[in-house]
Amino acid sequence: MKTKILLITAAMTFAIFFGGFVYAGGMGGGGGMMGGGGGMMGGGRMMDYGRGYAAPFQDQYNRSNESSQYSNREIEGLRYEIRGRREELSDLYRADKPDKELIDQKINELSRLEAELDQKALAR
Repeated sequence: MKTKILLITAAMTFAIFFGGFVYAGGMGGGGGMMGGGGGMMGGGRMMDYGRGYAAPFQDQYNRSNESSQYSNREIEGLRYEIRGRREELSDLYRADKPDKELIDQKINELSRLEAELDQKALAR
């Protein structure tokens, strides 16, 4: 009985240790100050971005919100409007006698607004 408990305990200890080892990235494979992947004294370069990640493109550093074609306010305004229209559509569906024409109009309106939102979000 003691042998069985000892084997189970040893197996669980090994599984926990090995799981932590794999989670941390193996021998020096993780990040952190002295780890392998990225960090201050990690393997490879001194101050890299971690294992498998490249530095962002230079133009991403220079981007600012003012340079985008559409402001965050415009996009947030569209999201707010879409949210309101979805609530209206939900109310139309919950009505005692749903009006199919009104529902179809709301669906078309929502589709138009969502397409406009997609275009503005991609243009940023």
